[in-house]
Amino acid sequence: PETPGEEPDDEPETPGEDTDEEPENPDEEPDEPSPPAAQGVVRVTKDGTSTEYPTLSAALSAWTAGTTLTLLQDVSSATLEVSVSCTLDLNGFTLQGTSGRTLRVTGALTVTDTSRTSGGEIAGGGVRVERGGSLTLAGGYLTDNRAEEGGGVFVNDGGSFTMTGGTVTGNSATGNGGGVCLLGGASFTMTGGRIAENTASGSGGGVYAAGSVSLSGGATISGNTAGGETGNLYLASGQSITANSLSGQVGVSMPQSGTFATGSASGFFSDVPAYET
Repeated sequence: PETPGEEPDDEPETPGEDTDEEPENPDEEPDEPSPPAAQGVVRVTKDGTSTEYPTLSAALSAWTAGTTLTLLQDVSSATLEVSVSCTLDLNGFTLQGTSGRTLRVTGALTVTDTSRTSGGEIAGGGVRVERGGSLTLAGGYLTDNRAEEGGGVFVNDGGSFTMTGGTVTGNSATGNGGGVCLLGGASFTMTGGRIAENTASGSGGGVYAAGSVSLSGGATISGNTAGGETGNLYLASGQSITANSLSGQVGVSMPQSGTFATGSASGFFSDVPAYET
């Protein structure tokens, strides 16, 4: 036994401590952590095969006929030219235009939003459809766009715009058509979705129609203003609406009283207090 008060010759070992381990070399540099995996900004899908790209510009050459470009983050860009038949899936994110129109369509573009909230947006300068091009809005929002004519969508030169869903809201025009403007042989078909809370300094806070208009189902155009007053769908002189079992609320105004629609509808109302529908 040890003599009381006498210090032991050796310190007791700590359980689990390896006393034979060599001390670390202070001059040795620690291993560098592995860099994080690159995160895609957009994805292009064709025939079931998907490829992610680090930037929108890097993906544009792959966004060809028959492909779908899906946003994986919010992105911004100068005007994107669409001259083929393709799809843009907003996927809950925002495509923000930085100059001029956000999109110019001379091909056939379908805009969808497959996210759970369907809250993706096209913002900035809206969409210009011309030279026989077509735009279909099936989901997402066209919002916070500004232009001289057609803040959200401007359709001209034989172009067409079809709404089966989605929302056109919060857009403005210094001229006509805060939400949508149709000129030059353009056509507009709306079977669903909503055009609301858009403004125009001229006519047609929601839609200015100097082109053909077809409305059906739950299509809704209401809550828009033009020149500081109620102004939803403005029919230019000589234009009329083809209605097919329209149940959605659509406010209408025109330069003079008269027949403004053919077909069947229950949701039309007059934007001008002096007239009834």
